[in-house]
This record gives sequence, structure tokens and C-alpha cells, in this order.
Amino acid sequence: MGMEAETTCVWAGQPAAVKILLEAGEIILRGGLKRRLPVASLDNRRADNKGLHFTVEGQPVTLALPHAAAAKWLHKIETPPPTLAEKLGVSKARPTYVIGPVPDPALEVALNGAVTADGARCHSALAVVSSAAALGTVLTAHTALPAGTPIWIVHGKGRSAAFGEAPVRDAMRQAGFIDSKVTAVSSQYTATRYAAQKPNRT
Repeated sequence: MGMEAETTCVWAGQPAAVKILLEAGEIILRGGLKRRLPVASLDNRRADNKGLHFTVEGQPVTLALPHAAAAKWLHKIETPPPTLAEKLGVSKARPTYVIGPVPDPALEVALNGAVTADGARCHSALAVVSSAAALGTVLTAHTALPAGTPIWIVHGKGRSAAFGEAPVRDAMRQAGFIDSKVTAVSSQYTATRYAAQKPNRT
């Protein structure tokens, strides 16, 4: 969701200066009041010219925002986040070609009904990699797909990952690919979308 603002939070009648962040599935309060509020826990949601209002375990909360901003926050809160399949842009109508095994349950669910074994039909490719050698094998397989087929490289998440975002990006750019999008897959994996760079015209 990625929204933030600095404002006053009135919690059960007590005001506090806070920075509020709206992330996937929760509102985070920092500053004079520190809370992490799952969106599912916010009851009686409404917006008016005094701000965004809701209750948490029966306690009234107001985030002092202009009416237009409060309405925008309310809309974001009440709009279900996109599914992983939607983030990856895969569906029965837009199937992906999977190279290698899929060891992550969340990714398996996202790909259910959205995979094709026919490379000529795919709208994208996807592979889970854990090493430079595995990535090399994937790129070799990718050359058999139609020219210009984008590929999602699913790799380890965070700094502790043995083969994570930075080394994957370095290897892909050396291979002539450019990254255009990143999305979380699960607590263990992140996916980065790559496409072959177009040659410079002189």
C-alpha cells in the first residue's frame, strides 16, 4: 500500500504526535504512540472532515487527516490487497512457463491453474534459484522461449539469503537483462521480474 503521514492520533481521548504508515495489511504508528494495527482489527471505520476514525478492541481512535486524505486512507484500507498471482501477472489466460521446481507453498498456490508446458503459449517464465549455477541453467532454458519473454526470478529474501536480490541482479544484468519489478512471495522468497535489454540504436 505504501502510504504515510505525520499527524495527531487521538487514542481513547489521549492525543499523541505520530507518524503513520499504511503497509500491506496493517497501520503502523510511530513517534508518541507506537502500535502495529492489523487492518482486520479496525472496526467501525469511517472518514470525515476530522480525520480517519475506527475502533480497536472497543477503544476509539482518530487519525487527524484532511477529509480527502482520510477518505483515501479509508479506501486503501478497505481495498483487498492484490493476490500473489495478480502481482506476478499470471492467470489461466496469461500462463507462465515454470523452469525447475517450485519449493514454496505460497508460490504453488499462486501458480495453480496458471502454468503452461507449451513455451509458445506463455506470457512469462518463472524460476526459483538458489545459486549462480542454478541461474545459469535457468537462463539456458529461457533461450528456448519466444524472444522477449519476461522472466520472474524467485530468490532468497533478505540479507541472510545465500543467493539473494543483489547477486541475482548482478548476474542478470551481466547476462543482458534489466529488472523492472520486485514483489514479495513469502517470508523466504522475493520475485524480481526481468526482461532482455533492447540493443541501443545508433
